[in-house]
Amino acid sequence: MIMNKKQKRLLCCVLTAGVGMMLLLLSVFLSGESEKDKEANPSTVIEVWHVDSFEGGRGSRAEFLKRRALSFTEKNKDTLILVRALSEEGLADALSKGLLPDLFSVSGVIAKKLLPYIQPYCGALHAEEHFAASGRKNGEQLFLPWHTGGYLLFAYNSTLEKAGISTENFTENPFDSRIQSGKSCFLAIGEAEEHQPLSAIEKWQIPKHQVLSQVEAYRMFCAHGSALLLGTQRDFFRLQGRAERGGESFVCHALPYTDLVQYLAIGKDAKKEQATGFASYLTEEESQTALTEIGMLSVCGYPLYTGYGCRELEQALSKASVRGVL
Repeated sequence: MIMNKKQKRLLCCVLTAGVGMMLLLLSVFLSGESEKDKEANPSTVIEVWHVDSFEGGRGSRAEFLKRRALSFTEKNKDTLILVRALSEEGLADALSKGLLPDLFSVSGVIAKKLLPYIQPYCGALHAEEHFAASGRKNGEQLFLPWHTGGYLLFAYNSTLEKAGISTENFTENPFDSRIQSGKSCFLAIGEAEEHQPLSAIEKWQIPKHQVLSQVEAYRMFCAHGSALLLGTQRDFFRLQGRAERGGESFVCHALPYTDLVQYLAIGKDAKKEQATGFASYLTEEESQTALTEIGMLSVCGYPLYTGYGCRELEQALSKASVRGVL
């Protein structure tokens, strides 16, 4: 068919409009892909190595850290946080191979071994001074505390009643000799490697005791092999659970000392800005108030608990002596 000039102009306009529409749709499509790719492929990946060297409260602290990482990434789309849980042996092996994370999460007894592998933390400091000072050396904040546990003395109500000792008197003098009546051991002490629970009771004359693993000490106390238990927040939740299931009721005395602090440290080759941002996020209110998920306590002074035991432990830790890393 032979087209006249008018038909040719009309066809040209239609083709031009069609090509323009196709280019517009292609532009929108590519723009949408770019945004999706940006979200699916963050420009920065931060690796966190987490090591447990003392018992927590309840649940997994590594899994808690992973949940915090997801929350951080939701707010910072260009940064992906990968959390890797390691044993102490696994940490040593990785370091021996020259591997390093952007961020360490470790207890004080491990932290002091990491000096060759870290750099100072220079971000926002939300921790209370007595906790922050425990990770500081020569004015540099080498280790940033992000949560803590604490020590408590436990006794069964039945033990105190048999000895004729009130709960109030137990708090004032937990090592009254009458408490041991009929027990082979006065005090069972649960100790994590290199931690110093005896420092929590050094103001008293320490009675006959046995130092065991944290689980063994708990079991001895439950079996009435010891009159008292020097334990941690984990023992509180264990005993509370037993009592709620019909087990024996107990009393506890929170102690103003701790070396059960988890710290963050920036790796010496880290992507510093993003690693510092995530470390700071873990000490902000949103993360600190979430610590109830794992039964741990805030290093920033946030009151998280209202129930018996944890409330007293919070109060004790607010003025606690914190064993320094260095």
